[in-house]
Amino acid sequence: MTVAVPSAVASACTRRRSRPRLYVYSALLLASIAFAGFTPTFFSPLVAGTLALHPAILVHGVLFFAWTLYFVAQTSLAAARRTRAHMMLGLFGIALAAWMLFSGILAAIVSLAANLPGPRPDAARAAAALSFSGTLLFTTFIAVGITNIGRPDVHRRAMTLAAFSIIQAAIARLIMIVPQIAQPERIVIGAVIVDLLLIGVVLLDRRAIGRVHPMWVAGLALIVTVQWLRVVIARTEAWAVFTAWLAQLG
Repeated sequence: MTVAVPSAVASACTRRRSRPRLYVYSALLLASIAFAGFTPTFFSPLVAGTLALHPAILVHGVLFFAWTLYFVAQTSLAAARRTRAHMMLGLFGIALAAWMLFSGILAAIVSLAANLPGPRPDAARAAAALSFSGTLLFTTFIAVGITNIGRPDVHRRAMTLAAFSIIQAAIARLIMIVPQIAQPERIVIGAVIVDLLLIGVVLLDRRAIGRVHPMWVAGLALIVTVQWLRVVIARTEAWAVFTAWLAQLG
């Protein structure tokens, strides 16, 4: 004899299985984008022994790429229900996020000092706006994730939003394949691509749980707001003065 499983129960089981896979696949996608985006300017020269970067930029690159690998590891542990290992590795993640915050600010200052005196100060200021706003978004989502460890539904989505918030720089480098697209336009196009990828994850998650989780709504609203503000602020005289002062620190 066979026992028929009610459709509602079967649907719930499918949803529980699909959610962990969604986060693992999202982490793998972001790690792949980061690797592809920084291979021409970072990984290939590093392997060839021709990489010549300021130590602050080098540390910044290593830490931020390490986060993408860390995110893959954490989502994989969660999907495998290895909760204890996931929580233990989370302590390292808190330290890594703190290092990323300081290295992101320092790398932006060093880049401004090197590039503001060059022929494209507008591009240097736009890149600084991207760097600072991305670091701000990342730190905000990490803080939300840490304070909601006891609420896994919020925690996992906040950490996913944090990972998406720092991927735009890699996407912008992929857009550099088309040399006709200038730096400010790359930032705008990169923002649109990030939003579309994230919306895709949100829709898949909605299909799994039957609704759009409020964390996605709040996170997307914050990301889009910051994306718009960074474009506006980067063109103001106040930002030009502020970045000139930062460049002096470098």
